[in-house]
Amino acid sequence: MVGNKGELISPITFLGIAEHCSFIREIDRWIARRAIHFATEQRLTERGLFLEVNLSDRSLTDPKLLPLIKRTFAETAINPQSLVFEITETAIIESISVAQRFIANLKAMGCYFALDDFGIGFSSFSILKNLINVISHE
Repeated sequence: MVGNKGELISPITFLGIAEHCSFIREIDRWIARRAIHFATEQRLTERGLFLEVNLSDRSLTDPKLLPLIKRTFAETAINPQSLVFEITETAIIESISVAQRFIANLKAMGCYFALDDFGIGFSSFSILKNLINVISHE
């Protein structure tokens, strides 16, 4: 983010405030839309590259995010495999059923997903194994 004096502001400075004020979902939507357009403009698929996009914990329960991603894919005609959406371990553990549905929807669109910050939270490999089994069989 750029401040009013043109200086760069680190995400660590404003993301906590954005989450507290429930503005984080709008940031996630903007980031997802911009990432898809960037991947299209840079022709990442044609170059054998992909872009990883971090999503906040709140994105899992945002009813507008997945439709926005799907709509933006249609608008750009990009290969969804150009994008890897990263979801934190903590977000998945807080609501594994919600996370499973979210990831399954990304997978159905052709996207990849990654587990971000694995090992920082309190999950176990059995929870991770359960998540992988559910997603890989849908």
